[in-house]
Amino acid sequence: MPRAKLTQRSTKRGVTALAASAFRTQFIFEFVKDFNATEAIQRAGYTGDHPRQMASELMSEPDVRAQIEKVIQARRDRLEIASDDVAKYWLDIATADPRELCPVIVSCCRYCYGFDHQRQYTLNEQRDRQRRHYQKQMRKLLKDREDFDEEGGDGYDFTKPPVPECPECHGVGISTVKPIDVTKLSRQAARLFNGYKIGKDGTVEIRLRDMDRAMENLTSLLGLDKKRRIGEFNPDDMTDEELDAAIKDGLRRKRISINKKEAIDV
Repeated sequence: MPRAKLTQRSTKRGVTALAASAFRTQFIFEFVKDFNATEAIQRAGYTGDHPRQMASELMSEPDVRAQIEKVIQARRDRLEIASDDVAKYWLDIATADPRELCPVIVSCCRYCYGFDHQRQYTLNEQRDRQRRHYQKQMRKLLKDREDFDEEGGDGYDFTKPPVPECPECHGVGISTVKPIDVTKLSRQAARLFNGYKIGKDGTVEIRLRDMDRAMENLTSLLGLDKKRRIGEFNPDDMTDEELDAAIKDGLRRKRISINKKEAIDV
């Protein structure tokens, strides 16, 4: 699509209706790319000194906003996606439980479940201890050989919870890193998960999407935010203070445009 070359000179009231229509179309085309009005008006060809102000005035025009809505709706139809689908996506991220993606868990210590709260070993650890003990005893005289001390026995399981009566950890337990099976995450946690990074030292960094940003997007999508821009509010839904502030802001913007002769008739 050819760009409309809108300059300060061409923004005076002598601009033709054709140029005005072309600029509006170009602005709308650029705006729906990233919904940044200031950058969109510059990409559309505006070269004046106040792109943000000009973009705000354009966005306040009902026909411009109506055309933007038509373009957005056409995009939704092509993608076969409804606003509810977008809201559910942000809702899942904003309400996900990040604890599902935390590899650190509190587990029992080696003494919690051992016989008489002595040190406990896993089955393979206990077998290895027995083998080394017998090899050592075989090098001794029969009368000097010692029996194997099982201590707390085998069967240590770090997934068990701490025992409050444990004289070693006193029920606090120990911190243990447990692998995360991303295939078993809930839908919300799976959307919150944004990959991982393995460091040079072998450490694994779990990456999460921004939950605060997700909540902001959801709030805006549902219309629950209090920040309203010109042309994006319904006076019937506003308090007297909000309405007065919007009117003052609109008058201020118009006065600046007239004083600096930056009003555009496009």
